[in-house]
Amino acid sequence: MNRFLAVMLIAFLFVACDTQHHHEGAHVHGIGVVDIAVENDREFGLVFRIPAINVYGFGYEPTSPEDIQTRDTALTLLRENSDQFVQVPAGCQLSDSNVSIIGMDDEHQQEHADEHSDHSEDHAEGGHSEVEGTYTYQCAESIQGARLTLKFGQVFPDVKKLEVRILGERQDRTTIEGPTGDVEL
Repeated sequence: MNRFLAVMLIAFLFVACDTQHHHEGAHVHGIGVVDIAVENDREFGLVFRIPAINVYGFGYEPTSPEDIQTRDTALTLLRENSDQFVQVPAGCQLSDSNVSIIGMDDEHQQEHADEHSDHSEDHAEGGHSEVEGTYTYQCAESIQGARLTLKFGQVFPDVKKLEVRILGERQDRTTIEGPTGDVEL
């Protein structure tokens, strides 16, 4: 495993634990989390987690052909068209990607149901699944100080806010409210 992948793995494990702890008991529709790890001025990785209901309209396991098609279309878009969601600095190319659906465990769902029983019907329809994606980029030139544009809300209008964390030599946090926003690498 090369150094960059090792750093990415450690960073994302740390971030995933921090995200789970920070959001324990909270599944907020409309808000996604984006973590960006920068390595050696020419490589960076991006991991996002967005409630499935905000990506394809529901968070439950689809059974009807229409729901299956809706989900699969959205996931294919995320897998094959990252440039629609992430505008990278010039000279950067996507080198690897993975998109999957993450379901929340039964204990979390029970805790959430207890805390929010007054709107349980909304969540029964929406469920508690999240879409998680990982994109890795290789760049021909240094990306230090370069801007990255995140456009998830432009394609998925129900994504209203992104909580973004930059990991690497420069650590930063920012919030993007609205369909698009820039972050400095």
